[in-house]
Amino acid sequence: MIKLNISNDNKPFTLILKNFIFCFFIFPLTLFSCDCLQIVQGQVLNKTNNIKIDNVIITSNKSIDSVGFVKTNSDGYFSYFGKTPGIFGCPRIILKFEKDGYKSFEKSFKSCCTDSITIYLEPIKN
Repeated sequence: MIKLNISNDNKPFTLILKNFIFCFFIFPLTLFSCDCLQIVQGQVLNKTNNIKIDNVIITSNKSIDSVGFVKTNSDGYFSYFGKTPGIFGCPRIILKFEKDGYKSFEKSFKSCCTDSITIYLEPIKN
């Protein structure tokens, strides 16, 4: 029977054991990615007459995905799928809605998923 003596008298073994634990258990934990998928879907309408607005550009303040922005379709609908860093929990994201002839609008969303929302853009008065 092999008996391991892990005591203060055996400092080299203790040092090797600590290095082993660090290298194979603790350090690899820092290599894992903890990204959050952010999903926001909805429709953009004109604030004064509820007409659907197409080609509204939607950007995020925190997204790390490669797309960068999405646009509303001809019925004013959009689906934003973004990825944000989330090592200490998923952060809130801020989406910015922009279209020529309308005031830009920003809205904050909780992490992960939201129900379908409606955004109202206010036309710029000449």
